[in-house]
Amino acid sequence: MAWLIFSIGIPNSVGQDQPVAPGTNSWTTGLFVQDDYRVSSRLTVNLGVRWDIQTPPTDPHNRIATFIPGRQSTIYPYMPTGLLYPGDPGVPRGIVDLSWKHLSPRIGFAWDPFGDAKTSVRAGAGLFWGTVSGNGWNAPSNFVPFTVSLSFPDAGSPDRRHSIGSVP
Repeated sequence: MAWLIFSIGIPNSVGQDQPVAPGTNSWTTGLFVQDDYRVSSRLTVNLGVRWDIQTPPTDPHNRIATFIPGRQSTIYPYMPTGLLYPGDPGVPRGIVDLSWKHLSPRIGFAWDPFGDAKTSVRAGAGLFWGTVSGNGWNAPSNFVPFTVSLSFPDAGSPDRRHSIGSVP
């Protein structure tokens, strides 16, 4: 019977979500300083530092969650152990603390090995901080307890075919 249901397009199960449109608010900025030092006529050294700040996004309705194993939410006590929300003890509104320590040193050089200004060797290195995209922060807002998610197993089975919108 399962092959018949599959071949005529009757669904085995149906899922329906009512997603929300999160309105996260955050800002990201960076400050950068650099200077070049001419060590000799053939060697220049570049030194710099960048300071990056990314505020944790907040939602006007606090539709965001985090996971801390073994802790129970006091905001939504019926949720599974480990799921915590803004307002739970130790969980800030943006679910993570703002870090002011993202300093990124940079160093580089330019060297003329033969002193004829025709050949140069250049190199550079630095520490770089990445940012988290809005999609990563917004993902928890589209799940329980912030949205309705329904699942109908066996929605297309012959004995329950009237349960997905057809009139009996």
